[in-house]
Amino acid sequence: VNHGDLSGGTGEAEALLGSFLKDADAVATWDRNYLPADLAVPVVAFPLTGINPFSLKERILSQPTIGAVFDKYGLDASRPVILQVARFHKDKDILASLSAFLRLKQTWLRGSPVPQLVVVGIPISGGDWQFYHRLRQLVEEVGDSNIHILALNNQYADLTDEERLVFTREGIDVASIDGVAQNWLELNALQRGAQVVLHPSVREAFGMAVAEALWKGK
Repeated sequence: VNHGDLSGGTGEAEALLGSFLKDADAVATWDRNYLPADLAVPVVAFPLTGINPFSLKERILSQPTIGAVFDKYGLDASRPVILQVARFHKDKDILASLSAFLRLKQTWLRGSPVPQLVVVGIPISGGDWQFYHRLRQLVEEVGDSNIHILALNNQYADLTDEERLVFTREGIDVASIDGVAQNWLELNALQRGAQVVLHPSVREAFGMAVAEALWKGK
């Protein structure tokens, strides 16, 4: 059971859910608040990453919001975007995405809008940052301005004026946005604005980036 916090409201949803769960042998959830308070069934609680359609990371975004994030990172929304979302680590095989993109450009139809490759991640460790900088150096050596290596690692919110405007129009309280929330919003916009999502990872724990891409129609 997830994505349904029952800690507030009229109690009708809680009663309905309880009627389905009362005969279960056990219930697994990542938050006890998602369950009726009086449920007399063993509960297994565990942390789990999933798709929450109402979260900043997964909610539907308007085209102006997507465009504001594209503008911030120097992307052209009028041209195709090929996206890889991954930790900056060798297991994610980002080099395969770079190689595939360069080969694609060699066969791209003349006169068609030139595609852009965007590799975006949120560095966690010092090793992630080292790999990120190596990728940036490699792209500089290749000399292709259509390849973008983006690190979302805001310790605090750093919204552009355009982002503040469009986020507010989305009903988002920009005053409460911290660095993590900004990461999720911008990542969401990049995923929704992309035409193609790559995931050549050679080792994966769950593959959340794949699930998110499918959720966003990629």
